[in-house]
Amino acid sequence: MSYIFDCLTIGGYAKLFDDGSVERTRSKSNLNGSGRAYDVRLTFNLQGQHEVLSDALKDPVLRGQGFLPRFILTIPENLAGTRLQTADKQATNASLDQRLIAYWYRCEYLLDATPMPQGTEKGDDGRYVLHMDNDVKQIDLAFYNEIERLQAKGERYEYLQAFASRASQLARRLATVFAYFEGLEKIDAKILQGACDVVRHSLGEWARYADIESKEESNTIKLINWFTKYCLNKKISKLAYSSFMNNSPRPMRRNKQLLELALNELIDSQYLRVGESGRTRYVAINPLLLEKLA
Repeated sequence: MSYIFDCLTIGGYAKLFDDGSVERTRSKSNLNGSGRAYDVRLTFNLQGQHEVLSDALKDPVLRGQGFLPRFILTIPENLAGTRLQTADKQATNASLDQRLIAYWYRCEYLLDATPMPQGTEKGDDGRYVLHMDNDVKQIDLAFYNEIERLQAKGERYEYLQAFASRASQLARRLATVFAYFEGLEKIDAKILQGACDVVRHSLGEWARYADIESKEESNTIKLINWFTKYCLNKKISKLAYSSFMNNSPRPMRRNKQLLELALNELIDSQYLRVGESGRTRYVAINPLLLEKLA
């Protein structure tokens, strides 16, 4: 039923993630396009450069419908300039690393067409269940309360509630995957604690990403504040593009890329527009802004 997944909406992916079912109904003239699937397991592994993913990560629809909050995020630092080699490193053979050998051996086992049964108890859907004992449940409870408190007004996750509110659920899901990969019959304290640490890291990355974007937005605010004041002082409503760029506030001054990022946002918001008069390109401000501040 792979054709169903090709046409899923964002809300459909979120529902599929939550309860493992998906449905699509088409008109009678297109019955082949209809269908249902149950007990589906959905996994996304998305990787990309910041320039490619930034617009998607800021998309209010992807955030608001809960699609992005179901992802575990990490933004590795750029290691360029620190990846120095030594004779010992160059002599190291990764294929002999016992950690990698164990990892690939386990992967081969899990990809076997007839793996051994996992766990000792089956759920209603026939799948094996990995339980948490009471001690582990206390870790889960403490993690839930920790993240819930941090969503209060003035706390770290106040503006990341869509992400933070799913932290406990994501940790349990991740712990289940870890336990299954390790071949355990239940989720132990070490496994759940590790999953909680991963989700804490993800929330920190979402918060850090929000900080990065707010700094970029501050360039936009800085630019419109400067140009509004400049126009009022000079009693003008437009300025040659070259003068606009040379007089704009730092760090946009003489940095065409930063300037155009901020300028395009202001154009989209109808604060500014770019036009041409003869061979001269200019930037004009919305006269309503000047009227309000005059």
